[in-house]
Amino acid sequence: MTKRQMAILVVLAILSGFLGGALAGRWAPGPAQAAADKYVTANAFHLVDQQGQLRAGLLISQEGHPALVFYDAAGKIKTFLGRQDSGRSSLTFYDPNGVVRQQLEVAANGDPSLSLFDAKSELRAILGTVYFKKPGFSEMERRPEGSLILYTPAGRMSVELPAVYSK
Repeated sequence: MTKRQMAILVVLAILSGFLGGALAGRWAPGPAQAAADKYVTANAFHLVDQQGQLRAGLLISQEGHPALVFYDAAGKIKTFLGRQDSGRSSLTFYDPNGVVRQQLEVAANGDPSLSLFDAKSELRAILGTVYFKKPGFSEMERRPEGSLILYTPAGRMSVELPAVYSK
């Protein structure tokens, strides 16, 4: 092959490559375009382990609230993250018996709180905005975000910070 024939062959190969690339983009979408057009719509996604046991779920409640729920190997709820029917957003942790032990919430009006519970699901401590009834009163009292209230095993208030009223 002569130098002239070699030069023509190289030029034709380069032109063919450019022409093929330009036409391929017009006839078939590239991988980025095809991936961008795909989506999945569902009311719930369930993740199962190798044995088929439900371990996590992303779902929408009947009231239309989203939630992410994690389960242990026995199928009991371990963690809940989502909106509740009351409008509260919460992150809730459960013990091995399925009892709520810790709950971080933001109320529909924006009031935050962290609640701790014992193994019998009795409230033991609240940090944050607290709503409760004073002894002898029927209306609910709102305590500010910086409040801390600790309860005895009998359910009576043992520590109240800041102290608002004497017991």
